[in-house]
Amino acid sequence: MWIGLPDAINAKEVVTLAAAKEGVIVASGEMSECPGEGNKMGWGDKWIRIAISYCDGDELVEGVKRLGRALERWNVGERVEGDEGPEVK
Repeated sequence: MWIGLPDAINAKEVVTLAAAKEGVIVASGEMSECPGEGNKMGWGDKWIRIAISYCDGDELVEGVKRLGRALERWNVGERVEGDEGPEVK
């Protein structure tokens, strides 16, 4: 399943924050692009991919809630150290 984010949100940073702070692993769209500079579509900047093949319904609901919390954290300026965004103390 794909989630398209508004232009103001950086998908790569949200993916990093979701893993580090919420314990949920999702992929930025960049992981689904074909290699090679001429093939870059920019999916990594605005798209998140959720794999649902090996999850039951309860796990999916919990994972989406955690991703939502990561998006809320990102919206208030929280970033994982090493990301390009400002550090929140």
